[in-house]
Amino acid sequence: MKQFETDFAHWVVSRRWLVLVGIVVDDTVHFMSKYLLARRENGLDPADAVRYSFSAVGTAMWVTTLALALDFLFLPLLLMKIDGGKR
Repeated sequence: MKQFETDFAHWVVSRRWLVLVGIVVDDTVHFMSKYLLARRENGLDPADAVRYSFSAVGTAMWVTTLALALDFLFLPLLLMKIDGGKR
């Protein structure tokens, strides 16, 4: 039973890291697409294009960052419950 609990803990951690990487890539793609739109179609200079990108996708990026931070904040509690606090 102990091996199952350890494997499950590793499974949980690995899935959370995969989600983290996926969201980071997704946020980057959205930010860069807005940046390129501002540069190419709106003719903005780089600083203004960054401001435009943050105004377009900044809130969503902050929300996902906060959600991920809270998720990883509670991860040690989950792992402690799985293995009985022996870490």
